[in-house]
Amino acid sequence: MAVPGWYPDPSRPNGGYRWFDGTRWTRHTTTDPHRPAPASAHPARARRSWLVVLVAVVLAAALVGGLLLVVGLRTSGPSVSAPRPTVSAWDEVTTPPPTPTPDAGPTTPSEAEACEPATGGSLPAASDPGRVHGGPLSFPRIPGWGAPTSSVRFPHGRASRVTTLRMVEEELPWQSSAEVGELVLGTIADPAQAPELLLQCVLSSSFYTSVDVAVAESTVRPVTVDGARAYQLDARITFEHPRLRTTGSVVRIVVVDADVDGYWFSAVPQERVDLVAAVEEAAAGLRLED
Repeated sequence: MAVPGWYPDPSRPNGGYRWFDGTRWTRHTTTDPHRPAPASAHPARARRSWLVVLVAVVLAAALVGGLLLVVGLRTSGPSVSAPRPTVSAWDEVTTPPPTPTPDAGPTTPSEAEACEPATGGSLPAASDPGRVHGGPLSFPRIPGWGAPTSSVRFPHGRASRVTTLRMVEEELPWQSSAEVGELVLGTIADPAQAPELLLQCVLSSSFYTSVDVAVAESTVRPVTVDGARAYQLDARITFEHPRLRTTGSVVRIVVVDADVDGYWFSAVPQERVDLVAAVEEAAAGLRLED
């Protein structure tokens, strides 16, 4: 998954960091990888867009003036109203609206918000440094992976922590991840249906900003986690990108139906059988915390 952030600058091998916006490298650099995200990734384009608009306005004024001059010089014949020219400038900053799909209905606010992370909640205490704690769940830390950090990305999730491993072999900033947290199902009445709905949210959200994905395989089955009823989805998704060696991810989503609902989410490159095995082992150690 390509995640926006400060990464080692590939053009400055001796040090420094450059901002990656999830799709491409920007012009922003720093020596502090903890610096906040830049306010704008494309200021030069915005200035160029305003210049294009200004030129278009000048041309339009000249064209209108010329037409008025021609009309004023006419001394005979019926009066004809000159058509008013329409001039539009190409905006390099604003993305043009997509062509509407004939079968697609209007998007309502509830649909637009259906995949957003939940609000509220608080991170649980990390009582065991050897485990990753999020919401009502925890799992053993994966050797070689990064320290757990808070996460606010998973649909309907909150009070979450994630551990990641950057895929250094990839040209794009791509990483494997495993996380747990509290799940706020809201209008999803049946927890058994939640894994498939959450997968669709993940595939249409910021987890996969650089590629178009397709679901090659997907199964859901009932399981138990620390004695609680749960539903586990295992899927394989595929994609292609000229700057990625991997062509897909192995994804797992577990919805735990407890007093406080919880979730597990993991995604690793399908070619890395070692990482798939490591995540399987960590998921087997899922447990509910008091």
